[in-house]
Amino acid sequence: MPDTTISSLPASSATFDSVVPADSADGTLTSKVTLGSIAALGGGPPASHATSHGSGGADPITPAAIGAVATSDARLTNSRTPTAHAASHAAGAADAITPASINAAAASHTHVLSSITDAGTAASRSVPVAGNASSVQVVLGSDTRLSDSRTPVTHAASHRVTGADYPAPVVVSPSLSVNQNDWTPGVADMYFASASGNVTITGLAAPAGDGYAVTIVNTGASNNITLAHESPSSSAANRFRSAYGGNVILYADGGSATLVYHAAALRWRVL
Repeated sequence: MPDTTISSLPASSATFDSVVPADSADGTLTSKVTLGSIAALGGGPPASHATSHGSGGADPITPAAIGAVATSDARLTNSRTPTAHAASHAAGAADAITPASINAAAASHTHVLSSITDAGTAASRSVPVAGNASSVQVVLGSDTRLSDSRTPVTHAASHRVTGADYPAPVVVSPSLSVNQNDWTPGVADMYFASASGNVTITGLAAPAGDGYAVTIVNTGASNNITLAHESPSSSAANRFRSAYGGNVILYADGGSATLVYHAAALRWRVL
């Protein structure tokens, strides 16, 4: 058959007997041929030849030639930091992680006491429903023994001067420069007072009740301190009253007097 050109093809439903027009190469002759005759010339699907396209074949196809990734591509096996996705693992999310899946305890769970290594000695004790606890129970905050009054065991010896619980006296060391009316040197058992000149004290702030005793010692080196008898310069309840009706002089460097408050008389009595 001379060189021909097929100018049109039949519909997809055509068979081998279908006829198509064929023009000569120079366009001077038009013939009609069947599709079957065209197939006989060597057309149709190629013979099996996949091996020719394999690696090492005559016509190999590479992954790059068809836009594929080689199995040796490092991106298929390299380690990498995942993108942020913690929310996907939260409860109710698409990829939720449950406590069981990571061998963790649920938020609400129980333990037997023997499984708790730091339970303490009180954990195994029962608690009374009401009232005072027994010797093997935990004490309630309402246990009457926490607030009841009781007589202390005998312990007077511990409060003696040489005892372990001796109540040390409170000492205040005021320094005087002028006379003092209704003197308020602070609450103390002992006053180690000194003066920059001879001064007079006309009264001492009264205590809260009867029988309080204080001692005043003049520790100054050269000036006297006088306790005025019944001086009107101080309030009546703060005044001093001496047994002999006169002023009491605390001489420099050791002069002293002990005062006891007599509530009925509203006076400090000088001993």
